[in-house]
This record gives sequence, structure tokens and C-alpha cells, in this order.
Amino acid sequence: MLQVGLQFDHRAVERQLTAIGRTHIPKAMAKTLNDMTFGVKRDLEADVLRNVDRPTNFTKNPWTITKAKATDGDRMFARIEAKPKQAQWFRFMITGEERHPGDPGTGHHDILAYSSKPTAAGGAFRPAFFKGTVAKAKQEKTERQNLRQQRAARSGQGSLPPSLMWVTASRNKPGSFAGEVNGTFGYWQRPKRYLKTERDRIIGRARAQSGHISSGSSRGGSSHPWTKPGERLKLLLAFKDTTKGTPTLDYNGRMRSTASRLLSQNAFWANYRSVAP
Repeated sequence: MLQVGLQFDHRAVERQLTAIGRTHIPKAMAKTLNDMTFGVKRDLEADVLRNVDRPTNFTKNPWTITKAKATDGDRMFARIEAKPKQAQWFRFMITGEERHPGDPGTGHHDILAYSSKPTAAGGAFRPAFFKGTVAKAKQEKTERQNLRQQRAARSGQGSLPPSLMWVTASRNKPGSFAGEVNGTFGYWQRPKRYLKTERDRIIGRARAQSGHISSGSSRGGSSHPWTKPGERLKLLLAFKDTTKGTPTLDYNGRMRSTASRLLSQNAFWANYRSVAP
């Protein structure tokens, strides 16, 4: 009977395996964890560029990373987290929870919740449109107040001069105002109106028709409206006391998808081969 035996220095092999477990495996594990963490950072930065309204350095560079260290052994970890101020701001994008005035991304007294001209990312705040709308409404309010004061000053002095008449001063300019309509507070654009000459022409044609009944007044008894057909109040900007948003940054989903791609057995062995002699 033939016997074949294998002789080897098992103590030397054990020492080598112990060395591998002590050095190469922890290095491979740390590299795998760090690759995954930096991968999450890159993917989150791309998500922010797609979903954040007008990203700035504040929102484009919010993440800090704590790298895994091979020397930590069983206590090894890697961490990615947002900086404290950015974390408060991103919280609403991640959870969609209700926001109140004073929260990050809101005003001190109210919240801009709607714009008729949203940003490319769907946000309500476009600086030029916001400032222009507010300025026009303030200017018109001032002009109307001045006209009222001038009219009041001429009370009892006969007919008003054309320059102070409402139809002359306002003409058909839609104008805008800040106020609450049907429970919505914001800036509204008035509907367009006919010019006085347009309205007079329409009324004149109507009065010229056979059978038209006229009261004989200067308005000709016509009930023709000043507002043009199809015109309605238009909401330009809307404000709310509180608002509940829609989550736009899937932080947990991104963590899971990136981790499943980069925190794998294949990735570990690839990293092991890169650190092993």
C-alpha cells in the first residue's frame, strides 16, 4: 500500500495567515469602506446639482468625510455627514417636513410658496422677478395714494381735471397689488381692461343698433364691462405661514444604492489584491 504524506511547517503558515489577517485584510476593508463613502459623496453632489434650486458653494460642498483606518481593527468605520448648517437646510429636502418662518430657506415672517415664473429647478424665488414684482406693486400703491389725496383735496371744487380721473390715470394698465384673494395672500396682477376709447367705440356701435335702449346718460345705459373678455386676476407670488414640501433629495435611497454597488465582495477582493504584496 502506497502512502503519500505532506510535510510542511504549519507554524510558519499560521504566522503568515496571522500577519495577513493583521495587515492586509484590515487595509482592504478600510479601502473598501472609503471607496464607498467617497462614492456616496460624489453621487449626493450630483443629486444636489439636479435637485437644488440655484446651487451655491454652500449647497454644493456640504459633506464631510471621516475615513476608515485599518489600525482601528474591529472598531473600523467610515462616515459621511453634512456640516451643521447645511444639515439643517437639507433636512427639509430629505424629509419634506413642514417648514415655518425662520427655518432655513424661508423668510422671517412668511414663506414664499409659489411663483408664476419659477426657476429652472421649480423653485419659487427668482431674485429679479421677486424684486421687480414687489417694487412695481409698491410704486403703484404710492401712485394711487397720491391720486386719492389730490382728488380729496379738490373735493367740492367741481369736476376733476382729466389727469385725476380714474379712467385717464389708470387707462388699461393691469397693475398689481399685494393682498388676500380667496384665502391666498400674495401679489396679484389685475385683469387687463379696455381703453376708454375702445370701450366708447364698442358702446357707440351698440347704441347705433336698431332697438337699442339707452338711458340717455353719458355712459349710454350700457352694462359693457371695463375688463376684457377672458381676463382674470393672476397670482404672481404667493406666501404662506407654513408649508409642507415634497422630498427632493433621496438621501437614504442614495446611500443604499451606492453602498450596494461599492460595498461588495468583489470590491473587497479587488482592494485586497491591491494592498497584498
